[in-house]
Amino acid sequence: MQKFDDIATTPVVPEGSEVGTYQGLFWQFETANSAPLGFVNGIVPNTQPNVAAFGVVGELKGQTGTVSIIGGTKSFDLLSFFFGCCANTVESTAEVPEGCAIAVTAFDVYGKMLSTLSRTS
Repeated sequence: MQKFDDIATTPVVPEGSEVGTYQGLFWQFETANSAPLGFVNGIVPNTQPNVAAFGVVGELKGQTGTVSIIGGTKSFDLLSFFFGCCANTVESTAEVPEGCAIAVTAFDVYGKMLSTLSRTS
């Protein structure tokens, strides 16, 4: 289970502490620490204190939140994960959660797309 609790974070603000390489995978997300408020940008994380987040800084860089294999890692299983969304602004860290849609795409070890699954919160 990857909980990101051993990664240094910028308190409460997700933008600025990139996850990068973590436990054999490359995470194009930032980390955030939910303490002391117990939430990150209006989202109460399933596991605390740290969470992986994708926010305004990534969007301004033209990125999307991705997880990919690196180095000697050949594959990984995504058995389950929790997600939440909020209005994406830089004015406040106390934003209101909102509905959103995500898509997860699976590739084989040769880079061939296998399937895509979409969910809405």
